[in-house]
Amino acid sequence: MPRAPLLTSCASIVRDFSEGREATVSSTSAHRPTPEAAAGLEGVDTPALVLDLDVLDANIERMARIARRAGVALRPHTKNHKTPEIAHRQLAAGAVGLACQKLAEAEVMAREGLDDLLIVTPIVGVLKIDRFVQLARDRRLLTVVDSLQAGRALGKALEVAGLFVPALIEIDVGYGRCGVAPGDVLRLAHPLVEGELGGLLFGGVMAYEGQIYDAETPDELRKGALVAYRQLDIALDILSHASIDVPLVSAGTSAGAEVAAGYPTVTELRCGSYALNDLTQISAGTATSNDCAITILSTVVSTPTRDRAVIDAGAKALSLSTTPGRRGYGQIVGREDLVISQLMDEHGIVINRNQLLRLGDRVRIIPNSHGTAVNEFASMVVVQRQHVVDHWDIAARGCGQ
Repeated sequence: MPRAPLLTSCASIVRDFSEGREATVSSTSAHRPTPEAAAGLEGVDTPALVLDLDVLDANIERMARIARRAGVALRPHTKNHKTPEIAHRQLAAGAVGLACQKLAEAEVMAREGLDDLLIVTPIVGVLKIDRFVQLARDRRLLTVVDSLQAGRALGKALEVAGLFVPALIEIDVGYGRCGVAPGDVLRLAHPLVEGELGGLLFGGVMAYEGQIYDAETPDELRKGALVAYRQLDIALDILSHASIDVPLVSAGTSAGAEVAAGYPTVTELRCGSYALNDLTQISAGTATSNDCAITILSTVVSTPTRDRAVIDAGAKALSLSTTPGRRGYGQIVGREDLVISQLMDEHGIVINRNQLLRLGDRVRIIPNSHGTAVNEFASMVVVQRQHVVDHWDIAARGCGQ
């Protein structure tokens, strides 16, 4: 039996469904205009990452102003936004350079013409060393060390290539990740200062006080940051007694930036989340929903029960991270009464009591952690004054090497 008459093109299916849906929606929800329609996003398919350019620029200027007033340098972290266009705007606002979590991020930023890059993950292994040396031929780089073994290997390769790169000694100030204990700083400082690590030069010290995000109140956060910087001071005092000058002291999270900027021994802020913000920054008390430049646009694709709606943004669009003091996996803008209770790979479950969401509704979501969400998208939709004005490639997404 011939099968051709039974085939229907995808285009006709979509057209037939759309015509039927438009009629249905007009009769049920036309009286509830959605914010995204007014914002000019009606032509953007979902899920999509949406960037508000005015909010971004305000956030960038706010942090630049904090650094200027305190007389400290600002080196924004790119691991959160992974987008060269944003990095260029940060530099234009006065940043002295960029911090990149991984070597691959720095390679992307370098290809986009960006320079003065601090790579804050130690360079370990032949493959990484070879790539680092190649990048150092064309760009000003800084690196971090917390072991003599890794420092010697990288320093030797740089020396063979005739290159010299400043290295910051990472100090563990309580986060419990990388870094040497404050009291062990001379174990690395003496070899660097005395030229024993070949092409690595002593450039200063750095720290990451990430543990302050566990604070439950802004006051606890501030106290936690001060405790961390006092640990850093232990290392600085030891270096001072050894007559070792410290050119650079790099620290500061977005949540603790004002504390770091006002701390007498910190000379550089190295924060990143401030540019986009998210529910983590809101919970820390250092941002509001109006300061969140990134949202995820999503569509309600199913309402299988009276109290459950399903959106097309799941773990691959949002973040499985949780936020202290908050329920769910993101906040639907303007609908604080709704909770995204569960994430699958491609779907989000919304507790939908009273059928507040209907099939076809579109929502904007502030993620718990924007860094994770950004990394899931190839590009972001840029909006300004309620109009889509551009699309920016997230050029360093997936650059975890």
